[in-house]
Amino acid sequence: MNTLTKSQILALRPDALTAQADQWTQQAHELTSALDTQYRAVDRSLDTWQGDSGNAMRSQYETLHSDTGKIRNALESGAEAARTGATELVAAQTALAAAVRVAEEKGYTVAEDGTCTPSSAAQQTLLATVSDSGQLQKAMGALETDAETQTAAIKQAIAQANTADSTATEAITNAFADLGATEQMPSGQPQATPVNGPYDSMGTNEKQVCFSNPRDCDASYIANDYNIAWSASKAAFPDGSGESDRQDATRHCIWQALMTESSNADFAKRMADAHEKDQPSPLHGSKEMDEWNNHTGRELGLRLEGDRQAIVDTCVRYAREATIVDPNNMNHNNVDGTSLVIIQE
Repeated sequence: MNTLTKSQILALRPDALTAQADQWTQQAHELTSALDTQYRAVDRSLDTWQGDSGNAMRSQYETLHSDTGKIRNALESGAEAARTGATELVAAQTALAAAVRVAEEKGYTVAEDGTCTPSSAAQQTLLATVSDSGQLQKAMGALETDAETQTAAIKQAIAQANTADSTATEAITNAFADLGATEQMPSGQPQATPVNGPYDSMGTNEKQVCFSNPRDCDASYIANDYNIAWSASKAAFPDGSGESDRQDATRHCIWQALMTESSNADFAKRMADAHEKDQPSPLHGSKEMDEWNNHTGRELGLRLEGDRQAIVDTCVRYAREATIVDPNNMNHNNVDGTSLVIIQE
């Protein structure tokens, strides 16, 4: 990598990097909206499009989601890297400009590598004002010593700027490095690792979804979606067993709604499906009940985005109004997502 010189650093435009970050953020937002739209269309197709052709369409959607999700995650990571890089470059650029200004005001000529030398004018002034040879030699020594001090300060600022540039370059490159790469399970070295998350309590499929969608996973974990769902459902129905009853329905509704609100509906559905695979209930009909209630939660999260308390309150209300259904005669006709169901009290 080429080392930036004084003039090149002072000519940098970190605001252009910030503008690019804003553009990537907007593109990532648009892709997230597209994923939510796709999710709703594909999820509702279960009610109207069965058979091999419907299954083929849903299978192809999985591939499309994976590719689109990778691009969205790369854009979000790239935007974060660009903004951080711009901030660090501004700091380094400001430090260099200040150091150069001080040196030039003292009468030094600053080379591109940061070396300071007394200008001809400064030397002529010294010769004209100091007549004693001993004093002149002492003054020239002091001038050279100060020049070295100014040189050290400027070279340090140049090094800081080059480090910032190198770090930003690496971070942006890494943000897009996984495009086209094969996702790996946590047992290997993952391509992208979520920063947070109670992974010890997750199943294999849940971990796979998290490692494939690290930013969504982090957003949901930081928002405390799962713990809120547990505590709120127990508070609303303290006498429930938590298995296929009103407490269970409330928990699934809140969890999926809050996860949709903090990340997006597509990620929420993937986590819900993974959860059903990792922790299947032995009770007949429980899986179908959970799928119904999960769908209601995601639809609610989309409708009430930005109002998490309203999400919790509405899920509790839906659970109080939930009807007991026959586990042997359940269907997926939950298009509107405005109700919850249970299979036992």
